[in-house]
Amino acid sequence: MKIRIIGILILSLSLVLCACTPSSPPKPNDTGSGAESEKFKTESETKTESKSESEEEPQMEIGTCKLTFSSFDGGGYEYKVIIEDPEILSYEVKYDYGDLPNDEPIDGASFDVVIIFQGLKPGTTGLTIACSSPIADNYDLLYQASVDESLNVTLTGEQMISYFLLSRSGEEIDDYYVLEFTEGECFLSADGESFQKVDKAVISALYDVYEAYEVASWDGFSESTYAAQGEQFLVEIRLTDGTSVRAIGDFVYPDHYFEVMEKWSWILHQVPIGSQ
Repeated sequence: MKIRIIGILILSLSLVLCACTPSSPPKPNDTGSGAESEKFKTESETKTESKSESEEEPQMEIGTCKLTFSSFDGGGYEYKVIIEDPEILSYEVKYDYGDLPNDEPIDGASFDVVIIFQGLKPGTTGLTIACSSPIADNYDLLYQASVDESLNVTLTGEQMISYFLLSRSGEEIDDYYVLEFTEGECFLSADGESFQKVDKAVISALYDVYEAYEVASWDGFSESTYAAQGEQFLVEIRLTDGTSVRAIGDFVYPDHYFEVMEKWSWILHQVPIGSQ
C-alpha cells in the first residue's frame, strides 16, 4: 500500500435522494475551476431540472433512497457499496448514459451511477461508498442508514479521517505514523513498516482530538526557527469530505500543539500493530 495524494482530476459528485431526509454527506474537495459542490436534490427538484420526464422510467418504490454519482468511461470513478448489515438494507445499481448507448463503453463518455437503497427491516447500519479511479485519488463516503417501521430509508453523512500522517523528530522523540481508511477498514504503518489492519476505533479517537482542539486551523502553518531544544514536525490529514490539513514546523508550533501530540501519541502507541 502506498500513500495516496489528491489527484489533479476532480470529478463533480451529486447526490439525489428520494423519500428520505439525510444531512449533507462527506464529499471530495472541489479544487478545479468551475466545479460544482455536492448537493442534495429532492424528487421535485430533480424533475424540474431534467429536460423531460420519461414515462417509461419505472417509479421507485415508496421508502427507497437514491444516490446519484457522476463518472465517465476510461478512467472515471467506480463506486463500490459496502453495507455493514445487509439484513437491514439492500441496493441496486443502474447506469444512466442519457441519450448515448450504453452497450459499448466509449472513452470519455459521461454517465451517472444511480444507487437505489431499499429497506428490508427496521434498524440502523453503517454504509460506505468506496470511490476509486485509476487516474485520481481514491476516497470513501460514509453514511449511517436508518430504516423505520414503514421501511423508509434515511441516510446521514458521517465525517471521518481518511488519511493521517504524523512525523515528529527531536532529541527525545522520533515518531512516524501513516494511517489510511479505505473501503471501511483502517490500516496503519508505524516507523516505515508495512501497513497493518487496525480497529476503526483508532481513527475515530484521532478524529475526536482533531475536533476538540480545532486542528483544522493548523492548515497552512509553516514556520521555523533555531532552538537548542524542541522538535520538528509534519502533519498531513485528509477527511472524508475532502478537507485537508497540512502543517510543518521546526521548533515552532501551532496552537495547542503539545496537548494534541500528547493525546495522538498515546492513542497511536496503544495500537496493537500486527495483532489483527
